[in-house]
Amino acid sequence: MIYDTEIERVLSLIAPPDENGCEVWTGELDERGYGRRRFRDRKSRRIHRVVWELRNGPIPDGLLVCHRCDNPPCCNPAHLFLGTNADNIMDMMAKGRKSVFVGPRMKKYWMENRVGIIAMNRWMEGFPESERNSYLWPPREIAEKFGIPVHVVTKFRSVKFTRDEW
Repeated sequence: MIYDTEIERVLSLIAPPDENGCEVWTGELDERGYGRRRFRDRKSRRIHRVVWELRNGPIPDGLLVCHRCDNPPCCNPAHLFLGTNADNIMDMMAKGRKSVFVGPRMKKYWMENRVGIIAMNRWMEGFPESERNSYLWPPREIAEKFGIPVHVVTKFRSVKFTRDEW
């Protein structure tokens, strides 16, 4: 539980918006650059998550609070959004910050099957999240439908593509 006095202290350690609109946490940062604070209940929390919950309520299980601005200490609610780990990875890739291709083989799979992977993911957007990785859609059937190898389906079917450049 976070007490009112703790909330006031947290808010007092967030700087006014800078030229990019980021409201940066001025307190302690963790090893990855995110604002972090230990509260009276002895739990350490990342501040951008605390700010999200103060403004929007609880974070649903399985979702992350991601930064549109790619600035870890930023706490501006307008710069934060909820997403899955796959959403966060795709956001990083779209901005050129990270490649999820661990080795040349994964990059090769992507390059050779990009059109089919994107078509598959756009088709799967029509289904609830809970059904996307379920056995309702066997990888072999999906692979046949989009003309891509089965192992590529299992690697890429849970990734959401939200940008036209993909």
